Amino acid sequence: MPVEERARLRRAACDGNLLLIKRLILKTNVQNPDPENGWTTIMYAARCGHAHVVEFLLNAGHEEHEISKVGDFENNTVLMIASQYNHLEIMKIYTNFFPDCIHMGNKKGQTALILAAQRGYIDVMKWLLDNGADINQTDYDGNTALHYAAAWGRFEAVTLLIERGIIFAGKNIAGWTALDYSYSIEIASHIQERAVAQFEESKISRRRNNLKVNVDSIIGIEMLPSLTTRSATFPPTQQQQRPSLEYETRSASFSNTPRPSGEYESVYGNSLHSSGTLSPNDIASPVRRKESLPW
Repeated sequence: MPVEERARLRRAACDGNLLLIKRLILKTNVQNPDPENGWTTIMYAARCGHAHVVEFLLNAGHEEHEISKVGDFENNTVLMIASQYNHLEIMKIYTNFFPDCIHMGNKKGQTALILAAQRGYIDVMKWLLDNGADINQTDYDGNTALHYAAAWGRFEAVTLLIERGIIFAGKNIAGWTALDYSYSIEIASHIQERAVAQFEESKISRRRNNLKVNVDSIIGIEMLPSLTTRSATFPPTQQQQRPSLEYETRSASFSNTPRPSGEYESVYGNSLHSSGTLSPNDIASPVRRKESLPW
């Protein structure tokens, strides 16, 4: 295909001219990488925010053999380009086809989240974090998204990252924190304030969680059914059948006293005195004997 036709395809992608794109891709490679920067047709469409062109190219097999990261000289993906230019709709379309590209980095190790934080695109950052982006992922120099947000003075991006749990005291390979890279005194103060506030909130949250666990434990114990047994349900044990030591001592002296015959009445193995007193030979419950003893 002539050079002019390839340039026309790239221009059509930038303009969002879908009809012209449909005609031109029949004559040439649909990816059509730019010799100057390696950008493909879909990259130009993503750069200019033409979501309908991006969706058409994906369905037409633009990324069928390899994603456009290979063609770009900086190893940027379509998702990275869309995040740099705040095109959230294109990011959603592209990740439907390639969800794993959220974690990819370019030649510098910069991810889509880092590029969005550098420019302060809050909606893009929220969407990436909600869809599994690693908030603490670094570039090849050890810089997190917070380093970039602080260096470029992005107040809202700093707030979002700290609230989402980024390690705000993390150091890069050179030993510098995001606070050290602060664009101004104001952004440095903002980082410190948000970090302290987040730390206090996390402490309160931990206390509430611990209190909830303790309360739930107490409630759970109180709701346990009480276990009660009836003595009539179980046969008497050997301990219950054996008279107490106190009774055996007293019964020894009591048995030496002669008593008239017929004074005792046998009732199913329990000997009861006719006057209602307890017999020395009674083998009933020790509690009953103790209550019945005359002394």
